[in-house]
Amino acid sequence: MPPAAPSGAAPPDDRQRALDRVALAAQARAEVDALVAGAVAQARQAGCSWDDVQTALGRVPDASTASTAPATGTAAPGTATEQAARTVQLAPLNILTEMAALHRVEIYGWHSVAHDATFHVIRQSDVQWEHARVAGLGRRRRELLAQGWQQVGAGRFPWGYLARPTDRPALPDPADAHLTVRRPKD
Repeated sequence: MPPAAPSGAAPPDDRQRALDRVALAAQARAEVDALVAGAVAQARQAGCSWDDVQTALGRVPDASTASTAPATGTAAPGTATEQAARTVQLAPLNILTEMAALHRVEIYGWHSVAHDATFHVIRQSDVQWEHARVAGLGRRRRELLAQGWQQVGAGRFPWGYLARPTDRPALPDPADAHLTVRRPKD
């Protein structure tokens, strides 16, 4: 039996609206985080140093991050910039090419975290992913969300994008992959 609501608690409708606002705020924060990661990837691609990026983020540059970042543009494990370093932009894309491009990279652990009309911001993890494009807010989207798929971004009319991790380990990301991934430059 769940614990009783505190005395004087708001009616159930008000509580549900409050929980809906919490969920919406969490989703907005995730989308902003993905946009920041994409902007960081673009800045690195443009040749900005990690110190420049940290300064633009309003942080004091971390000397240990700059000295431990490998030449590939990724950050050493455990540093504050590791997640941003494993985030890149998959581009240029359009409605005809984006799903094939996502399917090419998902076996290497890359998954979409944000998108726009001509690109997806993708982040690498240790497992393979699956992606789906669904029409708006339809039944298929609700079914996939119920199966554990995660919404990617806020959606873009008339499409929405979903992703989910698999239980398969990511394949090693080939250095010479012929992918349309814009990787950060050092």
